Formats: sequence, structure tokens, C-alpha cells
Amino acid sequence: MKKNNIFLIGVLAVMIGLNLRPILASIGPLFSILKNELKITSTETGLLTTLPVLLMGFFALIGPRIYSALGEKKCITLSLILLSLSSLSRYF
Repeated sequence: MKKNNIFLIGVLAVMIGLNLRPILASIGPLFSILKNELKITSTETGLLTTLPVLLMGFFALIGPRIYSALGEKKCITLSLILLSLSSLSRYF
């Protein structure tokens, strides 16, 4: 790979990470509200932050199979649609 391409891939990875970070970190300020409203323990509240990480690990394992079944363009399109829908669902 050319150095230019490696740099662009690095920049894209950082931009995607910055975009996803608020989605993963947004539950922290809600802990006290969740604990009071749902009457759950601190341990149960902590598990809420573990769920996205577990799902990312799970889909990292099956991602290559999905990629080979759908192809590059369909896989990226589906990923962006799912990411957009999940971000939009937070509004409701």
C-alpha cells in the first residue's frame, strides 16, 4: 500500500472512532436516572456499558462471513444504514 493510502485509512479510522464515541459514552450521565427510575443496582447499570462492547466483539467475529455473503458495497451500505437507524432511535 502506498503511504498516502495508509494515512487516509488512519484518518478515516480516527474519524469513525470520534463519530462512534458519543454513542458509546452517552450512557454515563444517565446512570443516576436509570438507577432511580428502573430500580437497578450499580452492577446492573455497569452491564449496560458492557453490552455494546460485547456486541462489537461478536460482530467482529462474524463480520467476515457477512462481508463475503453480501459483498463490499452492500455490506458498507447496510452498516451505514444500521448505524444511522441506531443513532436515530436514541432520539425516541
